[in-house]
Amino acid sequence: MQLIQNNSVVPKDIERPYPNWFENRRKQSLLEFESLPFPQRKNEKWRFSSLEKIKWDGYSSKVQVSPFDIEKLSSFFPFENSFGAIVYGNNDLLFYTPIPEKLQKLGIIFSPLNEALALYPNLLREHLFKETLCMGSEKFEALHRSKTESGAVLYVPKNIEIQEFLELGFWITEPFAAIYPHILIVLEEGSKAKIQLNFRSLNPRGGLSCSAIESYLGRSSFLELVCVQQWADEVNSFMFSSSTVGQDAQCTSLYVNVGGSYNRFEGKTHLSGAGASAEILSATIAKNSQEFDQRTLQIHSAPYTTSDLLFKNVLFDSAKTIFSGMIDVSAEAQKTDAYQSNRNLILGENAEADSLPGLEIMADDVRCTHGATTGGIAKEELFYSQQRGIPKAVFEKLYSIGFLSECIQRIKNPQVVDRLLDFLDTSLQI
Repeated sequence: MQLIQNNSVVPKDIERPYPNWFENRRKQSLLEFESLPFPQRKNEKWRFSSLEKIKWDGYSSKVQVSPFDIEKLSSFFPFENSFGAIVYGNNDLLFYTPIPEKLQKLGIIFSPLNEALALYPNLLREHLFKETLCMGSEKFEALHRSKTESGAVLYVPKNIEIQEFLELGFWITEPFAAIYPHILIVLEEGSKAKIQLNFRSLNPRGGLSCSAIESYLGRSSFLELVCVQQWADEVNSFMFSSSTVGQDAQCTSLYVNVGGSYNRFEGKTHLSGAGASAEILSATIAKNSQEFDQRTLQIHSAPYTTSDLLFKNVLFDSAKTIFSGMIDVSAEAQKTDAYQSNRNLILGENAEADSLPGLEIMADDVRCTHGATTGGIAKEELFYSQQRGIPKAVFEKLYSIGFLSECIQRIKNPQVVDRLLDFLDTSLQI
């Protein structure tokens, strides 16, 4: 295998052994995976889920990427213009463009997981696998931890700001390949960072992705995270996202989802410090018989915290979405302001959208609201468009982009917004 670094080919580093603590955690997680039962439909955390769609066996995490596929993947990334990029094919590191040397000298770490385990063991030992979600997929979380090899680490020291988006890419190149990437983000007090994650298929069929994003925001820090999943039709995907937001810190996360057979997302946002705030956004296009199973938890455990969750889904054909969200406000979290909304646009006669928003409030001086809407395009609007010569399929596409763009537009970077809107346009190709 070859590694492309700074747009030049260099031999891949000799494999370093994993630290003992990391190996021990993986072994313990494997035991947990083997002992935990498969999810049951009667479990409230799996309500409405199509468990028969879930497949995790028959895949291999040892599938190498062919030289031909490496060449194809290289065409997706303009490395000469990249501020910092790490790209995996299956579980092999293929491309790595380090951040500029001047930022490295400030103490910023942006490196592949294997390298970070060798060079920064204390940092990773303190944070890696620290959070477990316990939102239903404990078995698959344990599977993820037991198999993790690929991934990346971003660490930003106190009062350091990164203006540009860093990029991570995770590709499945064969229908029998499994990937288990783990992304760890640690921002110290007053630091700022932006990062985009891309999960994609090179083959037109299947594969398994079982990924996790773990982020820790120190006091007055800021994180903007964009995650795009574009899977082949038969991919099974699990994504676990955990974010701990400290005092006066701000976190904005956007998840854009297309493709796959069964996609389970579990996201926990913990507002742990006074004045912390978070935006949790998702835009999903569901087609054919795809299923997107979305479970979220907003935890407020400190006063004057704010969270705003907006999940939007467009459903075609016989696709299915499930949204189950909970806002949990502790007795100490007075003056909390929390909002949760799931909106579904139904464009398929046999499509199904299930919504289960919820509140658990122990404080008495808060403002918390939640809601869900499900519906199609009004007949009057469709009639109006057809009277002006716009075919139904074209109008549905334009309407869908406009419907989902509310989530996209909350990202402050115009270039990223334009790129994501173009992505939606391509994904809704007529």
